[in-house]
Amino acid sequence: MKSEKLFLFLLLLMLISGCSDKKADTASAFALDTVISVTVYDGKPASEFIKETEDYERLFSATIEGSDIYRINAAGGEAVKVSPETTELLEKCRYYYEISDGRIDPTIGSVSSLWDFHQDEDNASVPSEESINEALKHVGFDKLIIDGDNVRLSDPGTKLDLGFIAKGYIADRLMETGCRAGLLNLGGNVSVCGTKTGNKLYRIGIEKPFSNGESLVTIDVSGKISVVTSGNYERYFEKNGYLYHHILDAKTGYPVENELSSVTIVSGDAVQADALSTTCFVMGTEEGMKLIENTPGAEALFIDKNLNISVSSGFPEYKTAGR
Repeated sequence: MKSEKLFLFLLLLMLISGCSDKKADTASAFALDTVISVTVYDGKPASEFIKETEDYERLFSATIEGSDIYRINAAGGEAVKVSPETTELLEKCRYYYEISDGRIDPTIGSVSSLWDFHQDEDNASVPSEESINEALKHVGFDKLIIDGDNVRLSDPGTKLDLGFIAKGYIADRLMETGCRAGLLNLGGNVSVCGTKTGNKLYRIGIEKPFSNGESLVTIDVSGKISVVTSGNYERYFEKNGYLYHHILDAKTGYPVENELSSVTIVSGDAVQADALSTTCFVMGTEEGMKLIENTPGAEALFIDKNLNISVSSGFPEYKTAGR
């Protein structure tokens, strides 16, 4: 049975040192439509990271009334004055739209709103072909008009959905403001800074698809690094023997169909890690790997539906289950 589980999770290392290490400060909350958690070894209180995450959610959420994205979507084509952070994030979306040939598109909201992956399988339903085709008429980056801090959608039926990139942007901003050593987990988007107490590395587990929490691969990281996975097993339902998952192709309006179960990106830039994990999933292994090999600062691990692993040339040393 499907659950709202974290598809990228961390395996905490045990502290071996017997000296009087500084105790970690931790906090958690439900935000960004998931459970988020913060562990701080050196920096501002963990509770402040939680508050800042909630503040950003109130800017970027498509469902929170009064957020920048909500107001743009509800403006009926009129210009809306937004925060500098919102315009910056929207501009970053342009690059991933272009390199994916429009298959990643922040204006997909009219389509994504048709799909409900929070329902249990008995109540979940597949949108009609007619409704998807109608919604696709309102998708297109050219409908997003950014003029300084004024943003409008030229088509009143167009809706923004920044789910493929917003967590990464938030993680980057949080890591720049008071984290010298710690770990931030925004529902599977993991970012670290520094090292753990006792100069220990962070061990990050990449989940075995459809395993309910079993790790297929682990990597050890430190410094300013983000590890983000996009997979077809986090939010999905099955109907008539077919699996429908939440990673939608903006060209077709349907879940992406290819050989992949997940893509994990490792990068010092959380926006890059977040957006590329979805972009590479949409592209598939061959095309996605070519993109990664030509993208400075990013490495990738692809897991296909048969659990075969492919990694880019600079991907960190990893351990598979049982090693």
